[in-house]
Amino acid sequence: MTVVALVDGVVAIEGDVKAGRAPELYSLQKVDCDLAEDSMVEEAARLKKHLKAPLVVLSFAPAAFEKEMRSYLAAGGDRAIRVECDFGAALDPVLKAKLVHEVLCAQVPDWTILMMIDRTPGGAAGVLHHCMAELAGVPAFSAVVAVQPDAEGLEVVSRSAGLIRRYRCDSRAILGVSSRVAARNPSFMDVHRSRKATIEVVDASAWPARDALHARQAIAAYGAVRHPEASQGGGTTVHKLSTDETAERIAALCEAFIESA
Repeated sequence: MTVVALVDGVVAIEGDVKAGRAPELYSLQKVDCDLAEDSMVEEAARLKKHLKAPLVVLSFAPAAFEKEMRSYLAAGGDRAIRVECDFGAALDPVLKAKLVHEVLCAQVPDWTILMMIDRTPGGAAGVLHHCMAELAGVPAFSAVVAVQPDAEGLEVVSRSAGLIRRYRCDSRAILGVSSRVAARNPSFMDVHRSRKATIEVVDASAWPARDALHARQAIAAYGAVRHPEASQGGGTTVHKLSTDETAERIAALCEAFIESA
């Protein structure tokens, strides 16, 4: 079993991309100074330590982020793969998903867990969407951990949960949110699929208005996120992250699903 951390350090101004101008790049500190490089390195290192598995870092970041890749290796990563492509391609979730598929199948054949560390606002959802389609025929696929350290995190989890169910209804899947995100906003949570492919979230009325809107949009689009009271059973559990929970909790969920196969 190998854990793969998929890292994306590129952030673009949407208007510039639509206008055909080169996207503006920001340092990670400008994206979220509370969730800087070291904290994400720490998350990856904890996951590796808890699962006692090799950690491979796969990144689409440009050469300017080479220091970040070295940081991941210094934190205990066993291998780093940086995919070279122009900035426009780096922002294309379809191409990115295809590259993930090709690189992992060719270079990391025993990978089991894909850990999404995507700094592009809303980016993890798009990549997961297409990854699920690309990886549908990969028998080694068993779990996904999505770590999204920006304001779009709730939307990413809700949408990705639906997409996991849509594309991987025959497999176990987990989506986890960084505990640091949960610390800033208690409505962020860890969502996982039951054996009956039912995904549940806590009451959306408790979420901030903007996040609740995203959740309702996700429910309307994918029909996969349900209120607990609407459940018909099936053993689904909602794990709401508290401020003191970290990657060990997410890793434990991964481990439990793998062992229950």
